[in-house]
Amino acid sequence: MLEAVSAAGSMARAAEQLAISQPTISKAIADLERDLGVALFDRSSRGAELTPSGYILLRRGRAMLDELQQGLQEIENLSDPTVGEVRVGAVDAWSAYISIVVERTSRRYPKIIYKVVFGDSDTLFTALRNRTVDVVISRAVLARSQPDLDTEVLFHDRVTVVTSAAHPLARRRNIALRDLLDERWVIGPPDSFLYQLMLEAFQAKGLPMPKAMVTTLSIQLRLDLLQSGYFVTVDTSAMMDHPGRKGRIKALPVDLGDIAGPMAAVTLKGRQPSGALKLVLNEARAIGRSISVGK
Repeated sequence: MLEAVSAAGSMARAAEQLAISQPTISKAIADLERDLGVALFDRSSRGAELTPSGYILLRRGRAMLDELQQGLQEIENLSDPTVGEVRVGAVDAWSAYISIVVERTSRRYPKIIYKVVFGDSDTLFTALRNRTVDVVISRAVLARSQPDLDTEVLFHDRVTVVTSAAHPLARRRNIALRDLLDERWVIGPPDSFLYQLMLEAFQAKGLPMPKAMVTTLSIQLRLDLLQSGYFVTVDTSAMMDHPGRKGRIKALPVDLGDIAGPMAAVTLKGRQPSGALKLVLNEARAIGRSISVGK
């Protein structure tokens, strides 16, 4: 109920979502506040908002519920360690890598189910702390400065300039960054990770950032535009390893340097992984080794 009221912003909406009466929720929250001797919500005509005490109780309550669910999963794993749910968070740019991990793991362990969510790194790390995801696939550098998170490097990768195999540049053996200034670029917004890496690479050569013809975070739109044979973008070497992309796009011979840093599996420090998560991470490591060796 505490979680529902916090998310909904009012007891009335929480009651509707939980399919119980509002007086039931109001009484339960009031009883809890009386037992604790503190207010858990600030109530007003606009709804209900957690107090500092409410935030603490909700955060600890999530951890308690997560531990209980993990314990029940461990009990189930005693009879079959290949059963369970794995919740993965990732930036959309890594959808191809995630799909390879899921596809290969599902072939070996068909009883594991997956919940995959995409978002920016900050949002995903918050979800990790709230225990709504089990692991986040992220650049290691984005998590290493956060003391409550553990990072395990999966592979080293490079950012490359890519285009369609039909693009005129795809036939050239030597290309400098200067040659790309006037191309039709499809890139992410200025606050995106790849945009910042691209900006650093051009600035290091004393060049201005190319003007984007299309600005988008959508990986699918970038791929669709590349297929026209008129656009270029930046992508990671690992993304090109996906079977669905081989032969469709080509990395150009442009050296951007090793500016992205390694990819990592980020987990919440002190939280024991389930048996299913261990199996998925094992597959992620194996795929990561093949990527690192091949580059």
